[in-house]
Amino acid sequence: MASRTYQHKVTLPAVAVIVLVAAVAFSFLMSRDTALSAVALVLVCLDVIILERVIHTSYTLTDDGMLLVDRGRFARRQTIHVCDILRMELRKTPLSRMHYILIEYGPRKFVSVQTDNEQGFMAEITRRQKLEA
Repeated sequence: MASRTYQHKVTLPAVAVIVLVAAVAFSFLMSRDTALSAVALVLVCLDVIILERVIHTSYTLTDDGMLLVDRGRFARRQTIHVCDILRMELRKTPLSRMHYILIEYGPRKFVSVQTDNEQGFMAEITRRQKLEA
């Protein structure tokens, strides 16, 4: 069984937030006010973190039965054993048409996953759970 990596789905609202924060930071930098320039630098740092998280989030199913959730270089990797996954549920976000997979992997432990291939991701986890059992 080989490792399989699923990429994070880049959504329109995520891109809109990145562009909006960058535009506000740029407009603050163009002003001659020192306080607004300081706020702009904070917004630029925030934008870099958001961009990093959107671009570099990935979900890897390893050979040894683990699900690795990487949310970019600035966040800690989350490791979940595939056998610990109790259920997976495809959910929609309120007020939008986006959807994600909610994974319950222990008592009151949840992680949300937004892959570009949701059905394939869920089928692969189910297949790996059957192989582990």
